[in-house]
Amino acid sequence: MTNFPAPVAQLIDQAQAHLNAGRLAPAIEALRQAVVQVPANANLRTVLINFLIQNQAYDEALEHIEAGSRIGLFDDGEPAPDSDPDRLYRLGLRYRHLYVDALASPLAGALRERCARYWRWAAQSGRLDLAYLAGVTLMELGLSDEGHEMFIIGENIRDQRVKDEGLENVGLRFIMGDSSISSGIYNVPNLLTSIGIIGTLDIYIKGRELGMLPPGRAVMLLDKSEVVNRYWLDRFAPFIDIITDKDEIARLTPLSPPLEDFLTATMRVNGKHVWNNHAFAQILRCWEDEGRKPLLTLPDEDLAEGWRQLQTLGPKPGDWYVCLHVRDDGFKRETADPLNKGLTNTNNADIATYRQAIEHITSLGGWVLRMGAPESAPIPFQVDRLVDYAKSPVRSQFMDVFLCGTCRFYIGTSSGLAHVPPCFGVKGVLTNWTPPYARPVYNNLFLPKLMRWQGQDRPMTFAESWRKPHGQCFRPEVYNTLGMELVNNDSQDIADAVAEMIDRLAGKGRPDTPEEARRRQLYNSLPERLGIPDGGFGANSFLPQSFLNKYADLFEGIEDL
Repeated sequence: MTNFPAPVAQLIDQAQAHLNAGRLAPAIEALRQAVVQVPANANLRTVLINFLIQNQAYDEALEHIEAGSRIGLFDDGEPAPDSDPDRLYRLGLRYRHLYVDALASPLAGALRERCARYWRWAAQSGRLDLAYLAGVTLMELGLSDEGHEMFIIGENIRDQRVKDEGLENVGLRFIMGDSSISSGIYNVPNLLTSIGIIGTLDIYIKGRELGMLPPGRAVMLLDKSEVVNRYWLDRFAPFIDIITDKDEIARLTPLSPPLEDFLTATMRVNGKHVWNNHAFAQILRCWEDEGRKPLLTLPDEDLAEGWRQLQTLGPKPGDWYVCLHVRDDGFKRETADPLNKGLTNTNNADIATYRQAIEHITSLGGWVLRMGAPESAPIPFQVDRLVDYAKSPVRSQFMDVFLCGTCRFYIGTSSGLAHVPPCFGVKGVLTNWTPPYARPVYNNLFLPKLMRWQGQDRPMTFAESWRKPHGQCFRPEVYNTLGMELVNNDSQDIADAVAEMIDRLAGKGRPDTPEEARRRQLYNSLPERLGIPDGGFGANSFLPQSFLNKYADLFEGIEDL
């Protein structure tokens, strides 16, 4: 807030001084006086509204929202067909922040509706990027119904463009790469900067081979795109035409937007628009039901080279090993985009809580290879046969894929690397998974993070923690505003899940008891009971039996939903 008249700047300085000293009431009074002098400054009035909400002065906050709307600060009225979509985007952003700040207040409902309304108008402007950005934004806030609606608007825009431009019989489908509209949505050069999103090509290709996705030659335009792991992307080259010729890229780029298969939003499965993670689960379930083999294998020469390098870390041919990836602050996604700030913090965990599981694996003769970035936090303990591959001299793009594709099983958290092992048929124990209603789409064991009210020891029941918006969001500020916090899995839960996976792989797994089966069925029924579009995230992963028994009380209340 710069370039204010001197009296206003002085009031703002006073407000800042009061805030620094922890005096909210006089800070609000100074801001009130500043707003009187410059009533048409949206940022200044928004700051005042935020502090009024914090001070539980809800009526006055609503008055300022309505006053700002009357003079056009926050609202444009019903948009005309030629309304500026970027203006609607900015309004959506402003109400997004107001909504988050007011989540615990009586204003939340009204602000939520205003927030969704502006994103809806932006989505209806005819711009595909805004339609999908609206969907992503609302989904992250836990507004799953509204987010799904935005994705459907985007798909309808795409379908209409295909008809209007006569593209029904072109026979092409575009995927990721330079032409992807998703680049502007996620504030990244392209989706190929994410190893996990590259991994979704496995499911996409399976869906095509099953005949569940729109037909046509799958094309990726790749000229300037940064690729996080080119060896990993090249595993899918036999199934997708990766075009690097500049002239051909220039010719095909105009066709891409209406013909892109957008794997991070909504997909057309068997002719129906379906939320992407539910689409993934459907495809993988059909693939397994038909008894099909994993899509990817490593060539013999790569297996030999991988083992040559691995032996320098200790394991010898015939040894077995487990890959372990625990997301921490070593992974950073710095961005100026306010939508993404702090998004990844909820996915972090403490590697110290995995020591018991590591010791169980090594006691059986296995090795554990810690995966991740070189900047990962140091391992705070030593265990024989535990190797910090992340900080080793052999760490490379190739070895990341080799290890994930050849390990006995994988232990991970909510991060992109978890998408690599299942492409080779490797099972996983996916721990500290978030948000509460999210489930890994592959057929793996998983442990969700629990939730509790700040200052309380008792975790919420699933009937409580799955509710909107907190149960369906990706944003840590939503939890903070509502006075909630995520609870990481403890050492025993992780060790028990790993022991169950070892037993299952050895053919020693046991069937569920009747009570375990009942709790599992209750958990699986939560999406339908809560009306989550398309069944929520995933449906193939499953809870360990030890978790079903230890947290039996958390399943109470589901039948009453």
